[in-house]
Amino acid sequence: MVRELLMLHREVINNVTNSVTVVVVTYAIVAFAVISTVLGGDNDLGVSAVVDNPSFEISFVFNAIALFMSSAADVVWITLMRGETESERRVKEVINKLM
Repeated sequence: MVRELLMLHREVINNVTNSVTVVVVTYAIVAFAVISTVLGGDNDLGVSAVVDNPSFEISFVFNAIALFMSSAADVVWITLMRGETESERRVKEVINKLM
């Protein structure tokens, strides 16, 4: 019975991890699309018409932060939720050392 509960617990953790990973990756995709889109239309030179405007730079910085945060949230979430088996603990240690 204990083994069945452990297997059920492991399955729940896998399902939650997969669901959150899909959400965080979706945020990362949207943030990447926003950061790589030319804001404010383009002029004849092919650059943004508002590139000299401070709001353009602010928008670009915040989009870059959103991209980084969504990617970091995915790594942190997987690190916190996983790590119950010996091999997963080793991966968790490597990720923590890299961060």
